[in-house]
Amino acid sequence: MIYNYIKLALKVLLRKKFFTFISLFGISFTLMVLMVYTSFVDTQLGNNPPLSEKEKMIFMQRFEMRKEYFDTIPKIDTLYEESGVRYDTTEQIKGVGSSSSSSHFDVDFQEKYFTDIEGSENFSFYTTSSTYDVFINNSKLTIDATYTDHRFFEILDFNFTEGQPWSEQEHNNANPIIIVTDQFANEYFGKKTGLIGETVELDDRNFTVSGVISRPGNNEDIISGDVYIPYTLMINRRTEKSYFGSFKAVYLASTKSSKKKIRDQLDFRTTQIPY
Repeated sequence: MIYNYIKLALKVLLRKKFFTFISLFGISFTLMVLMVYTSFVDTQLGNNPPLSEKEKMIFMQRFEMRKEYFDTIPKIDTLYEESGVRYDTTEQIKGVGSSSSSSHFDVDFQEKYFTDIEGSENFSFYTTSSTYDVFINNSKLTIDATYTDHRFFEILDFNFTEGQPWSEQEHNNANPIIIVTDQFANEYFGKKTGLIGETVELDDRNFTVSGVISRPGNNEDIISGDVYIPYTLMINRRTEKSYFGSFKAVYLASTKSSKKKIRDQLDFRTTQIPY
């Protein structure tokens, strides 16, 4: 019975082959677009490694510093009395202008005012602003470098195919180590395995590979780097004390309900900063 139904359906479809093709192609193409879009949204917005706990994360990207200018404006009142003229002077403080600056953070500024936030299970400071050009077999390879701390890999669950993250001691000692993605490793070394102890040269500095991670499919800023380096190795990082810099922060809440507590704490910390 089912076989006869199938034969009948095919005969009907083959009566007008062109319209049948258009209909089937339209249905198939629509389903393909929906599947690709759904996969893209899930990759970009879903809780997938290395952002498996994204719903518990708070990202502190920028801050604004506002300065207001005031001036003292005297006001003179003239009073006429029997004894003569009397001048009564009053002063009024009035705003005459303002200026504001907005940027990312200086990492030393972050370390001083935005560590140990109540409600957070962990935190990390990072910058994705460094780019290097290297030449491999006469071809230029542009590398996006993320400078961060040892806590970065405790918050983000990268898949390590080789090696491991650097330790707190290695971070504090500014050991010249580097973690690379398998995609970068294939382009730089021509292989994806057996890379622990190999050397990567960036800007006339040598870094020893301590770990290899799978390149995430997600292109969010925090996980888009080709290589990851301790920020204690940044050149001239501490030459100038400033509020502003290139660093951002991510906080991992102990629970989803703790996110508000973290936001409130961050707001409170800003009131403790001397201008």
